Amino acid sequence: MLAQHRALAHSLHLTPGEIDLSTLPIFVLANLASGVASLLPNVDLRYPGKVDARRLLRDIRRYRPTSTAASPALLGRLVTECEATGQTLPEFRRIFTGGAPVFPGLLQRLAAIAPQAEVTAVYGSTEAEPIAHVAHHEIQPDDLARMAQGKGLLAGYPVPEIALRILGDRWGQPIPTMTTAELHTQTLPAGAVGEIVVSGDHVLPGYLHGQGDAETKFRVDGAPWHRTGDAGYLDEQGRLWLLGRCSAKLTDSWGTIYPFAVEAAAQAQPGIHRSALVAHQGRRVLLIEWAEHFPKAARSPALRDLQTALAWAQIHQFHPCQIPVDKRHNAKVDYPALKRLLDRL
Repeated sequence: MLAQHRALAHSLHLTPGEIDLSTLPIFVLANLASGVASLLPNVDLRYPGKVDARRLLRDIRRYRPTSTAASPALLGRLVTECEATGQTLPEFRRIFTGGAPVFPGLLQRLAAIAPQAEVTAVYGSTEAEPIAHVAHHEIQPDDLARMAQGKGLLAGYPVPEIALRILGDRWGQPIPTMTTAELHTQTLPAGAVGEIVVSGDHVLPGYLHGQGDAETKFRVDGAPWHRTGDAGYLDEQGRLWLLGRCSAKLTDSWGTIYPFAVEAAAQAQPGIHRSALVAHQGRRVLLIEWAEHFPKAARSPALRDLQTALAWAQIHQFHPCQIPVDKRHNAKVDYPALKRLLDRL
C-alpha cells in the first residue's frame, strides 16, 4: 500500500494544502498520507452514474476543491449538468478519471468546462493502480484518427514505477515461471496485440489464500507479475493502446476483432453515449446507447453515418438499447448481463 501511495502521489501530483474532491476510498488514503484535504461530497457515491450533479456542484462551489479523481460516469453527470446550465469549473487545476474506459469525447468536454485544469485519463486495475495515463492535451489529431479507424483506445505512457510487457494472448492458460531472458523472448514487438502484463512494487503479488493466483500471476526470476486480462499493444512511441478484455474478443469467419477497436471508433461519432460489441448467434452485434440529450430526430441519420464509418468491422446488426454497466463505477460494460439481455430481446 505504501508503494501504491507513492505511485499515486506521483501520478496525481498530490500537493500538501490542497483540497481534493474524493470519490473513492483509495484516494482518501493517498490524500491523508500527502497532507491533502479530502472533500467527501454530499451525494450517493455508491452509484456514480446516478449522482445528483446539482448537489455535487453546490459542494464544489462552497469548498472549491482544486483536484479530483473520479469515475467517468460521475464526471459525465457533472459535465452534462454544467453544459445544460452554462456553468464552468474554474476551481479545478487537475481532473483525473479512470476505473473504466475513458474516451476522448469525455476528456474534451471536461477540458471545455474546466479550462484551467489538466484533464487526464488514468488506466489501472485493482491489483495495479496506476498503470498508464494520458492527458487531454497530449492526444493529437493523428491519435484521434487512429481511434476512429479501429486502432483501439489510447491509454498513454506507462508510469515510471511499473514494468509493462505485451505477451501473446493466451488468456485462460496459466503462464509458467520463466527467466528474464525468456520473458524478453516472449515479449511482443511494437504494434503487436497481446495481453498486458505488469510488475512493480505497487502491483499486488497475490490474492487471499492464493485463490486466483494461478490464473492471473506468474513469476520471472522470482519477481511476481500480474496478468491484467486486458488486450493491447505498445505503439512506436512506447504508448499503450487498449483493445478491451482478452476474454471479450470475437473470433469468427471474418477474423479476430477486439471490442475497443469498434467501441472507440463508435464513440467518435456524434450522439453515441456508450457502445458494446458482442457476438450473438454467430453474428457481430453492436449495441449503442444514445446520449440522453441527443435529439431523437437526429438518431436515424446518425445511425446510418455510424454504419458507414464502421463498415470495416463487418458488423451485422446495430441495436439501440440501454447498455448494462458494472455496479462499482457504472461505466464498464457488463458483457455477461449484455448477452443475457440479447437473449431476452
